[in-house]
Amino acid sequence: MLAGQALAVTSWTLLINTNNVINVTHYGAVNDGMFTNTVAIQSAINQAAKGGLTNGLSGGTVEIPGPGIYLCGPLSMANDVNLQIDAGAVLRMLPIDQYPGADISPPNFISASSLHDIAISGPGAIDGQGLPWWKDSETNAAPSARA
Repeated sequence: MLAGQALAVTSWTLLINTNNVINVTHYGAVNDGMFTNTVAIQSAINQAAKGGLTNGLSGGTVEIPGPGIYLCGPLSMANDVNLQIDAGAVLRMLPIDQYPGADISPPNFISASSLHDIAISGPGAIDGQGLPWWKDSETNAAPSARA
């Protein structure tokens, strides 16, 4: 490479079946910021991972529709899944006093280990409710999102 030249950025293609869209509300998720949606969202992730094969692509997209706040505990991603957070939607971690393991041994909020073809996409937001955890993290553990 010559001085002053930049590396070309190669765009990536999501290798996930986009014909299989699983809306979390069909699994009982509620966007009121109060209901705990962990089971509903995890069930949608598990179902999307089982998605059929279309044009050589497997899995599916888990749609968190907006607007609204989806309160949630720890989630485990799966192969061939795109977690799509739509505009106006917020995936919010449970408050510290409701989170499994509290501040002693909390699991990661979004975990993924040894997986392939996963994504978190969309213009929505993920809110880890950081301030209480930051204050507490000097002496205790805090969950994170890890792949």
